[in-house]
Amino acid sequence: MECVAPTGYCYCRYHCRQRGVLNVQLEETGGTGQAIDDCRQGFRCNIPSKSQGHEPQFGSGEIGAMIDPASCGPVLVTGASTGIGKAITEALSQRECEVYATARKDADLKKLRKLNHVNAVKLDVTNLQDAKRLASRIRKEEGRLHGLVNNAGIGVLWPLAETEVEDLHSMFDVNVYGVHRVTRSMLPLVIKSRGRIVNISSVVGLCSMPFLGAYEMSKHAIEAYSDALSAELDKYHVKVSIIEPGNFRSMIVKNASSIARSMAVTHQPTIMKSEVKDILAGYGGDVKECEKRSPPNKVVNAVIDALFSETPRRRYVVVPKEEEYFLALELMMNRMIQANEGNEYGLSRKLMHTFMDEAWSKLQKS
Repeated sequence: MECVAPTGYCYCRYHCRQRGVLNVQLEETGGTGQAIDDCRQGFRCNIPSKSQGHEPQFGSGEIGAMIDPASCGPVLVTGASTGIGKAITEALSQRECEVYATARKDADLKKLRKLNHVNAVKLDVTNLQDAKRLASRIRKEEGRLHGLVNNAGIGVLWPLAETEVEDLHSMFDVNVYGVHRVTRSMLPLVIKSRGRIVNISSVVGLCSMPFLGAYEMSKHAIEAYSDALSAELDKYHVKVSIIEPGNFRSMIVKNASSIARSMAVTHQPTIMKSEVKDILAGYGGDVKECEKRSPPNKVVNAVIDALFSETPRRRYVVVPKEEEYFLALELMMNRMIQANEGNEYGLSRKLMHTFMDEAWSKLQKS
């Protein structure tokens, strides 16, 4: 008999509604997974193993229970019209999870309404009243909210030296204040469910590169916001996770190109004229390159794990290529070394290694 667990639950324990079996554990056995432990039905898993080219899903480091998406309560996804937000919404729909998916344009809302289990709602995250109205609707219709996925965001490639304060405010209004508006509005419903908050940051929320300064500032803010919020909500049994995607296929580059071209009309560069010219000239190639990138399947898997694993991780760094991860890691380590260098309490290289080993062990136990 074949296992019917969805691919997102490979190597995890899955509360399977279709066969009434709790905590089905899948393990690698000769190229296929074998349902063991509590599976009294003798089901065989038809999901390819790692040895057949199947990549283990998040949560597979230690096999743990997964909450049933169809019975845990609704999930709200902001910025669900395209890219990562749309992919998350589709994945939740396939898992029969009740979803409130937000977008700003009527055409996008019409497409979202075609998905099963999806309530498409118009929401502008810069509008507090929109967020409050949606919270009121979910309270009346559902009474609770299992998960909030703060995905809505914008980006732009532009020199900080040519960035007006108003441009920074626009970026933060969506990427930071928007997250806070929606989170505060939904928080009583999430606390009632002892639910999850999943904030979509970026790999550049962990490091910094030239000409992405405004975007990176907003994502660094989300990192701090999420860490502080997680500590504050711990006593309320709400888990907060941060997803840090790398360069996957999405609409962010195309949208950033439109923002940059608008800025070029209203902003005459005074210092970095050649840099702005190169940025504008390169956007066409960047958009085409983005269309060829890997789809955000890994990001979706990370979000699913953050929402439904009984032991979600604080951070999910999800990149399509190994070099992206190591670049981010190197830049983060550079920052740590710079903070240590010349400090009156600075550690030697040997003591730094010992310090890192101790921190590693502490995190493994937590």
